[in-house]
Amino acid sequence: MNLTDFLRPVSQSVVEQLAPFSPRSWYNHAQVYVNSFPDIDACRIWIVGVKDDRGITSQAGAAAAPDAIRLQLYRLINHHEHLSVADLGNIEAGESLSDTAFALNQVMKEALHKKKIIIVLGGASDLTYYQYRAYEGVSRTLRLVNVDSRIQLSAVEGAEEEAYLNRIILHEPNFLFNVTHLAYQTYFCEEESLHTFNRMNFDAFRLGFVTKNIEECEPLLRDADMCSFNMAAIRMGDAPGQVSGSPNGLFGDEACQIARYAGVSNELSSLGLFGYVPHVDVQQQSAKLLAQLIWYFVDGVYNRKNDYPAAESSDFQTYRITFNNSSHEVVFYKSLKSDRWWMEVPYPVEKSSRKGRYLVPCSYKDYETACNDEVPDRWLKTYYKLI
Repeated sequence: MNLTDFLRPVSQSVVEQLAPFSPRSWYNHAQVYVNSFPDIDACRIWIVGVKDDRGITSQAGAAAAPDAIRLQLYRLINHHEHLSVADLGNIEAGESLSDTAFALNQVMKEALHKKKIIIVLGGASDLTYYQYRAYEGVSRTLRLVNVDSRIQLSAVEGAEEEAYLNRIILHEPNFLFNVTHLAYQTYFCEEESLHTFNRMNFDAFRLGFVTKNIEECEPLLRDADMCSFNMAAIRMGDAPGQVSGSPNGLFGDEACQIARYAGVSNELSSLGLFGYVPHVDVQQQSAKLLAQLIWYFVDGVYNRKNDYPAAESSDFQTYRITFNNSSHEVVFYKSLKSDRWWMEVPYPVEKSSRKGRYLVPCSYKDYETACNDEVPDRWLKTYYKLI
C-alpha cells in the first residue's frame, strides 16, 4: 500500500514558524513529512493529522487543529536517545466525510498491520468512530477508553454525529468487548444514557472519582487497545480552545497523567485527540497542552514494562484470598518489575466455551477489598462481561 496516496506533507509554512528551535527539539529528532516521506518501518510511533470537522458542525474550525498542535509539539525538548516518531503529514478533507474516513481507515490499518502505535490529531470528535472502525478484522475483541465530559448515547436531532459512542456500540459486526469512560460530568449526561451504559456492564467514572483517584486510571488503561481524548474533558481554564467547554473538568496535569498511563499500556495501539478548535484558543494554551499530552504519551510508550503474568514466571508474587463464608478464591498477581496488580476472573462454565481464567488489570485497592472479605467491583463487572 502506498500511504502517500492518502497523505499530504506538513506545510512548509508550519516549519518556517518553528524556527528558531533547540537542537534537542522534537522537530530535530522526529521524522517529519515535509519534503520526503519518513522511513515508517524504522519508527515505532506514527502521527497523522485529519483535517476534517464536518462530522460535528459545532466544532467547525477543528480541521486546523493538527498543524496548530505541531507548532507547539515540535518545540518541545526530546529526552530520549532515539525518538522513534514519524509524522506522516495530514489526511485532507475528502469530497465527503466518508472519503476522509476511508483514508483514515487505510492509514490506521497499515499501522496496526505493522504493529505500530498511531496518534491521530483531529479533527472533530466524531472521528473516534472511524478510529474504532479501523480495528474491524484486525482485533477479535476491542477495549476502548474514552475521555469526555459527556456520555451521549441518544442522538439529538441535527447533531446525530455527536453520539459517536452509540454508533460504536451499535456497529456491526460487533467486536467491542468493553468501553471505559473517564471524567464524565453527570449534569451533561442524560439519565437514560447512564443507565444503558451500566446495563451493558461498561465502566463509567465521574470527574470527581478520576481527580481524587488519578492513579486508579492506570489499570483502566492497561489493557485498552485504543483511547480517544476529547478536549471537552478538560476544564475551559486549562484548554480554552473548545466550543463545549466547562469551568469544571480535568486539570492539565491530570490530562497529561492519563495520557502517560495510555502510553505505558502494553496493548494500546492508537490515541485520538479530538475537538480542539484553534480559532477560539487563547495564546495557544490548548495547543500547548495537547502537545504536552503527546509528549507524556510517548514518554509512557518508552516506559512500557511488558510485564504480563505468565505461568511459572519468577517476576510475580501470587496472593490467594479465600472468602470467609464460601470456598471461592480470588487470585492476585503483583509484578516485581512495576508493582502493578492483576487478578484472575474465571470464565463462566455454563455460559462460555472458553476455559480457564481471564486476567484483568487491577490495583492494590482491589486486593485490599478482597482482604476485607468483599468481592471487588472490577471482578464482578469483568465476570458479567465474560458471560
